[in-house]
Amino acid sequence: MDRKSNSQEKLMDQTYFRRRWLILMIFFCFLFLQQFDMLIVESIRQKAETFFNSAGTFSEIISFLLAFMIAISYLFWGINFDRHSRRNLLVLASALWWATSWLNSLAPTIETFGISYLAGLMDFGSMTGIYSIVGDLFAPRTRGKVFGLLQAAQPIAYFLVLSYFQGFFIRANWRSYLLVSGVLGLTMALIIYLFVREPKRGLREPALTGIRISGQYLFDWETARDIAEKSSFLILCGLSLFSVLPWMGFSLWTSALSHTDLGVIDESVYPVFFPMIVALILGNVLGGFLGDAIFIKKKRGRVMTNLFGFSLALLTCISAFVIGDLDKLLVRILISLTALFIGMGRSNVFAMLFDITLPEVRATATSILFISQLFGIGIGWVLVRAMEKTTGIWMIFFSLTLTSIIVNLLLSAGLFKRMPVEIENLRRHMAYRSQLEARLDSQNK
Repeated sequence: MDRKSNSQEKLMDQTYFRRRWLILMIFFCFLFLQQFDMLIVESIRQKAETFFNSAGTFSEIISFLLAFMIAISYLFWGINFDRHSRRNLLVLASALWWATSWLNSLAPTIETFGISYLAGLMDFGSMTGIYSIVGDLFAPRTRGKVFGLLQAAQPIAYFLVLSYFQGFFIRANWRSYLLVSGVLGLTMALIIYLFVREPKRGLREPALTGIRISGQYLFDWETARDIAEKSSFLILCGLSLFSVLPWMGFSLWTSALSHTDLGVIDESVYPVFFPMIVALILGNVLGGFLGDAIFIKKKRGRVMTNLFGFSLALLTCISAFVIGDLDKLLVRILISLTALFIGMGRSNVFAMLFDITLPEVRATATSILFISQLFGIGIGWVLVRAMEKTTGIWMIFFSLTLTSIIVNLLLSAGLFKRMPVEIENLRRHMAYRSQLEARLDSQNK
């Protein structure tokens, strides 16, 4: 009877893995819609403040609580994804998306709107569970490219909102949009419930390939503390923090060149704006493919990809600044190439994180990387506010981008020595775990 159940479980796993690309597309749609919705709701918040004749201090309080709630959301979901069923929690997060969107649409006062708006941010940290599940569906040699695809959802959503939809939703009935947004959340909950199944943690690690996993490996504080003490993990947090600085300069740039009264970007900005976004998207995917290809042969493969990308980004960024004339085609090409090379490192950061962390703490570790990005956004915001009084937009954009590239280049160099050691430590641990699982499997037969 045990042999029959084992063969049935193995057949189910094989069927599930054959449709893992479908599941990846579902998760991509989830992340895209979530990013899209957050950007639109931020615009709606500004319109709601005008509608309720409330601005100034209230807006500042909401903006302060915004980052705090997102950070709490990341950590809350990360720890719980490592402790419980990730698939069920994603269904719950989607249901929260639906409920809070509808509560937002029905808010009678600015106070109730602010509370429901902040409550709606609690589902934002659910992306940590998506990364954790994807890490168990794809082997290490393919994780870079799939993470690159997932991370492409953010710039695509940003481009569509800023280019086409922001002005429309500012003019439209914001309560109606929030009702539609709730329906999208409920739809995603249903799709995840029907098509996604909880994979075993670590199932796609090379040492556990072909082995039936019967043990339950869940989050514990001791393991999480061991991860936090790794120098390579701290360097990855630094890479995550400084990677968002160019975005701050870019956001200021596009905001200053857009029609703020309509929320629609000026058409004259498209020759610079559109190629940069496309280049960043391509950089995410290209960096993942290149990192995977070199990682198969060398443990330092992903670090080498980062070093290669940031070195070229440094060259193109300085060249663009030296020429300095945005009306020249060469400068626009150089800016786009800089975005391409910076994007090459983003997917490899998360892939490297999964190369050195145990499966049962990966959602928590991912949440800390995202929190590091929040700190980077805060630092970038302070720098932008300090520089915009005395410096032009082009200089701010160049300064933040160049700082990000140089720091990331130095941090990647620091990873060059540590990554092979950390990867080998994880593989030894997983090899030991595979022996335990094989022994348990033989005893149950």
